[in-house]
Amino acid sequence: MSFKTVAPRLKERMLPFFGMSLLGVMLAALSVSIPAIQIIGLLVVVLLALVIFALPELGLVITSLGGRFNRVPFLETIDGPVYVAALSLSLTVFVMIMRRRFHALLSRAYLFACLLFLAVLAAGVMYSVSPSYGTTKLIEFAFYTLPLLVLALSMVTSRQHYVNFFLGLAVITFGLALLGIAGGVLSGGLANGRISALGGGPNVFGRFMVIGALSTLFLINCIKVRGFAVCGYIALAIYAIAAFYSGSRQAFIGFILALVMYGLLIWLKSSNKKRSRFLLTLGIVGALLVSIFTVIPVEKITGGTAWIRLTLLFQEDKGTSVDARFVFAEAAWYLFQQRWFTGWGTGSFARMYSEEIRYPHNIFLEVMCELGAIGLAAFLIVLAVAAFATVRLMISKKKSELSGMDVSLIATVITCFFFSLYAAQISGDLYDNRWVWLFGALLAGLPHALK
Repeated sequence: MSFKTVAPRLKERMLPFFGMSLLGVMLAALSVSIPAIQIIGLLVVVLLALVIFALPELGLVITSLGGRFNRVPFLETIDGPVYVAALSLSLTVFVMIMRRRFHALLSRAYLFACLLFLAVLAAGVMYSVSPSYGTTKLIEFAFYTLPLLVLALSMVTSRQHYVNFFLGLAVITFGLALLGIAGGVLSGGLANGRISALGGGPNVFGRFMVIGALSTLFLINCIKVRGFAVCGYIALAIYAIAAFYSGSRQAFIGFILALVMYGLLIWLKSSNKKRSRFLLTLGIVGALLVSIFTVIPVEKITGGTAWIRLTLLFQEDKGTSVDARFVFAEAAWYLFQQRWFTGWGTGSFARMYSEEIRYPHNIFLEVMCELGAIGLAAFLIVLAVAAFATVRLMISKKKSELSGMDVSLIATVITCFFFSLYAAQISGDLYDNRWVWLFGALLAGLPHALK
């Protein structure tokens, strides 16, 4: 390929990149409060923009993971790391929208459904009893969550793009797993506390471990490099240990449920020959997970905080966090009943119930109490598009038409989406549960990518 062929493409890409970087620098300067840190903050924005521009799948991974951490060096002073990540990402996406088309009908339908929900969210700010916090939630969704899914719909459009995305996800989450376990060993968190990494919180950390494990399972099935499968199984063991010692019951239970769902989907979409290979893989994974907890001394497991929190689920008193979530749910349901059609407005749960709690830790109840039946209908439309994509993936092609990688990719994306939806019923708000929207976008675009 000659320089004359490459130059026009390079020029076409560099102009929007420089324009996006310039705007990103200007907006980032407004997000940083300490002058001495401004230069570093701007460099972070430019570097992130460069990554997104050059490797959009990796940029998508970094930005989706990075929005929740609050102890990244030089970013502590920024009012939410989300704003630094969102600036360059949003501007990059807006340029991409002008230059690319969404060829897949499902991708367009999913984007329109999400824009409809954004419109309802924006309207909710106008009559919110807490307009300040409502505006914050609107900004987080409009300039972080929405650009993430738009980038996924516009750039992750082929099998290789999906492989790149899950490879980046596996590598970064594996690094977080090692950081969390190492930190737990050094601080005594394995026995007396809950591990996490970079200040993301144990529950979020646990979710990342499940998504990382699913990504690794997919890579084991699609990367045929000698020794890679062995390394992948070892990584799965590390993910399981990290998820357990995060003390996040939703993550540990979700880990098991996700593996079961992944296995069932593989089984349903595989031929008899591929099923035999899958049973072998399942046996290896099962034996590995069982062996983990036979190697670790019993007292290290049963005497730790993680085990105690897990066993509380089988007792009448299930612990403060579980009991509190029932209280939040009751409060949100009561608010919904009081104003069921329009809700109390975006961000109103924080004012009506607790400024400290802010949201009911259930995405459906959050939407219902703040946006009412109108918001719930808009959210259900988003889920309906993702559900239609799931049905289409499961019935559109015969088993003989799908390769082993295709089957694993279908199972991975569907499982990641439904795991994220499961986790959204227990913890987090619209922003924390951006994975629902992101994997919904990947799910909507997958039928087109497999053509």
